[in-house]
Amino acid sequence: MTLFDVLFAIAMTLAIGVLMLFTPALSRGSTFFAVTVPEGFAGSPAARDIHRRYLGITAIATLAGPILILPVSWWLSRDLAYGIAYGIGPLLPVVGGLAAFVHCRGMALQYAREPSATRTVSLERDRLVDIVPGRWWLHAGPYLLLLAAMGWLALQWESIPDPAFVPTRLPEGTTMARAAFAVFGLPLTMALTLAVCHAMMPLGLLIRRLPGHRQRVRSINAFILGVIWAMAVMGAYDSLAVLYGERWITGPVGLAVNIGSLVAVLLLPVWMLATGRFARPGEPAQGDRSPDSAWKLGLIYFNPDDPAVWVEKRFGVGFTLNFARPAAWLLLTAILAATAALVIWSLGAG
Repeated sequence: MTLFDVLFAIAMTLAIGVLMLFTPALSRGSTFFAVTVPEGFAGSPAARDIHRRYLGITAIATLAGPILILPVSWWLSRDLAYGIAYGIGPLLPVVGGLAAFVHCRGMALQYAREPSATRTVSLERDRLVDIVPGRWWLHAGPYLLLLAAMGWLALQWESIPDPAFVPTRLPEGTTMARAAFAVFGLPLTMALTLAVCHAMMPLGLLIRRLPGHRQRVRSINAFILGVIWAMAVMGAYDSLAVLYGERWITGPVGLAVNIGSLVAVLLLPVWMLATGRFARPGEPAQGDRSPDSAWKLGLIYFNPDDPAVWVEKRFGVGFTLNFARPAAWLLLTAILAATAALVIWSLGAG
């Protein structure tokens, strides 16, 4: 593994770990580790002890990542080292954080109380302009950035080596004959990924709105927009490696662009939390008005009495499906089928 590989894998692991450490603070207010608790409980000694336990377990799992990545990068073969560094390493803080969450949720359940209202109360609907932040050029800009990179590659077509270096998320990429798929595959794939991210923004319109919900959904979409910009910067920059070679990615500038974009993505919600973007004025003390028993392990929502298909997560940022609704399974099947078709198409094209 190159120095770029090692640094990128460690930065990704640590950034994910920091995000997991801050996840309880980013979660929906009026719940504590996905448990509906009395107002003011989060500041109690018992709550602080539970939170410290979560931080400790998650921090240990995060630090285990670099401890694992460094020796395998020296001792194991390239392919095996890649698999561990980019697969298992970043997964450790996620698994550790989720295990800590489940453990701490079990401790918090002894302080649970039922919400004083239900999710079936009359709730208003938002408009798209209410929940999607930014002007139109902020949403078009990432695609224009990728289009500019593709335009430059088209203009420099004769200067692209044949076979050309094909950039991948693993810097030691392969080479392919100079063809449209090899040259334009990365920016086109990235543009499709951005489109999927953009398609997630209107989901807030499907959520039954509680007081304070609009501001929180708008903040979630602002985070998604930040992710879109970071991916566009990485995709546009890395796609030029077919013209300028592997050093374009693994050099100092490439290191700064890739690691900087990654860290920015994962630390953006932390910054938004610190600056009050996730403040929820007017949100009722009863949390999201769903029963704690409907949240399996605090992560999976299954409530046949709730007509909503989409609900906001209780842990972390974003939305999840109500798996008690048939429409949720149809939607999940469609997403998995589309993903499988894309993977099969890309393998066939390669």
